[in-house]
Amino acid sequence: MDKKKLKRTLIVYAISVIVCLILVLVLLALFEGFKVHKLNFTLDIILLTLKERLLHPITTVTGYIKTKNIAFYVGIAFSFFYPLYVLLAGNRNKTKKDKNSQAHGTARFSTIAEVIKGNNFIVKKQKTVQEEFKQSLIYTVDQLNKAGTTKTRS
Repeated sequence: MDKKKLKRTLIVYAISVIVCLILVLVLLALFEGFKVHKLNFTLDIILLTLKERLLHPITTVTGYIKTKNIAFYVGIAFSFFYPLYVLLAGNRNKTKKDKNSQAHGTARFSTIAEVIKGNNFIVKKQKTVQEEFKQSLIYTVDQLNKAGTTKTRS
């Protein structure tokens, strides 16, 4: 991996970890607020709790560490391992762009030879197809006349 790609990957990982940590703090603040206020949990209380936790993240984190909050530790582990998993697993399953078409992955347009090959289509001349179609129409009209269901114009 070249330096530029490695640097970009590390920046994406760092941003992902920070976003996950913020989400963990928000979720823990919401759960704590719900635990304290129970049925009186209003939007004002939610906003006040989130504001309090997000404006003072260091105090919040040290409080979680002092109280040995298991949910906090699980959230921290999730915040570091999940973005790493997404980065590593995402690179493994990337598909390359097909050079012959505008499609990505395995999807592509078939060539004429592939479409005609097999029993998908039968190659016939246009005149032959038109004649067969006209014959089928004549046959259908004759059948309907014999059944007495249609009147043909003379």
